Amino acid sequence: MGVINMDPCTAGADLTSIWDSNLHASYVAGAGRNGGGALRLTGGTGTANATKSIVAISECWRHFALSFSSTPGSDQEIMQILDSGNAQIRLRLLTNLSLQFVVGSTLVGSPTTLLLSPGVKYRFALHLLVSATSGLAELRLNGSPSTLLTFSGNTKATSNSTFNQLAFHGPSSVNFDFSDIYDLDNSGSPTVFQGDQFIGEATLTGDSATSGKNQFATTPAQTTGNHHLNVIDGSDLTFNSDATVGDVERYRFSLPSSIAPTVLAALVKGNIDTAGSKSIGVGFSSGGVDSLGSDFSLPSSPGWAPLVALANDPSTSAPWGSNPSAEVLVKVTA
Repeated sequence: MGVINMDPCTAGADLTSIWDSNLHASYVAGAGRNGGGALRLTGGTGTANATKSIVAISECWRHFALSFSSTPGSDQEIMQILDSGNAQIRLRLLTNLSLQFVVGSTLVGSPTTLLLSPGVKYRFALHLLVSATSGLAELRLNGSPSTLLTFSGNTKATSNSTFNQLAFHGPSSVNFDFSDIYDLDNSGSPTVFQGDQFIGEATLTGDSATSGKNQFATTPAQTTGNHHLNVIDGSDLTFNSDATVGDVERYRFSLPSSIAPTVLAALVKGNIDTAGSKSIGVGFSSGGVDSLGSDFSLPSSPGWAPLVALANDPSTSAPWGSNPSAEVLVKVTA
């Protein structure tokens, strides 16, 4: 499986760097599962939503946790996959708080016998395949391998058997809090249900463990200790900078003990100064092997590079093991 979208739902993340469009959306600390942050969708004059554009595919796995503050006054879409703005498959919360799949605008199959409760954090895993003849929509809940809701048959509601947008929705008067959000395509291995997962925030702990891998200049100038990490304090007035193509910055980080991550993801903020246009690559370095995301042209004011997510250790091409020794990597690429 390949990562096609991920949202850490932290206050330090940037909605516009992760979601191509959003309405009545915000990050709320402590509102997510496991005490983490949440992407809150709450209505106003229009239906709240967060939408991500992706390369067109026919199959995906969507994972997220959801809690809602009270019972919506009408049926409410929770999530959908779309073909250029037109819904293929949706998951709907009905007014009796059961769940049912929708293809296009038509309810399909039967609703769940389980009725959800406001204030409870539920963990969803959806396997979705768009096809006119062999389509599939499966819902698993709270890490169970058993399907809570299944529909098979025609899941193609447009002229295409693909989708190129992922979306979450919220009603006009109820808080919908989404957390632990990640979406996978069906490439590579494995391509089966991965059980209950959660997203946690790693803590940067120091400059690179390898000499010569922190080549940027520090502002204000520092020369002792983890002096490159020391200037990363959330302020736009303290920073590391470089104009030489090929120069790198690397940082160590720590995860909770014995955690073997399914995916590592990084968000990096930057901008150009009077030196002119520059681009960076963001990624991870492990075992002497670097893996960078697409080049990001730095804006004139501080902005977030697109989220970079990596499911395999670049030095082994295998899934990450417990307590990986990888480092976050930033490189001047152009």
